[in-house]
Amino acid sequence: MWSKNCIAIGLSGGFLEPLESTSIDLIQSGILNLIALFPEKQCAVSDVDEYNRLMDLEYDRIRDFLMLHYVLNQRDERFWSDMREMAWPGSLSEKIEVFKRRAIVPQYDHGLFQPASWLSVFIGQNLIPEAWDPRADSMTGDDLSARLQHISKSIESRVGQMSDHLAFIEKYRATFAGSRAGAE
Repeated sequence: MWSKNCIAIGLSGGFLEPLESTSIDLIQSGILNLIALFPEKQCAVSDVDEYNRLMDLEYDRIRDFLMLHYVLNQRDERFWSDMREMAWPGSLSEKIEVFKRRAIVPQYDHGLFQPASWLSVFIGQNLIPEAWDPRADSMTGDDLSARLQHISKSIESRVGQMSDHLAFIEKYRATFAGSRAGAE
């Protein structure tokens, strides 16, 4: 995406079909990576290579997530069966196998699709793991129960802090109406 003194960001850099919203994230990643590697007077080859490596990684991860929807589908139509039979990138095959074998989902420090998204597609497409991560076996029943209670209370607390949907809409509708009135 970075060649000599030109950098392709956004749709000029590529497009992944809109099964999920990816374009804005790829624009943001392109800009942030450029800022982090922005050249001084000269563009160092190492900066160009690193930018291209980071952006390739972003595209590959998004591609894998989008393809996951197709390769795990269970529909009978010819299109969908063809999707299941196509060649998959090795990185996607690895992600599917690790989840299928031990319920491990991809975890990245940065990236658009975090573990909850991967888990939603895996389970939503009926890929049920054969086993679990064996590290879970090191927890006693009491430790596991305490951990699950902690997670449940954390979720409950966060939900309790949220307004209901109608209140949220009313709040932001009033804010928007007020800002428009001030602009007129």
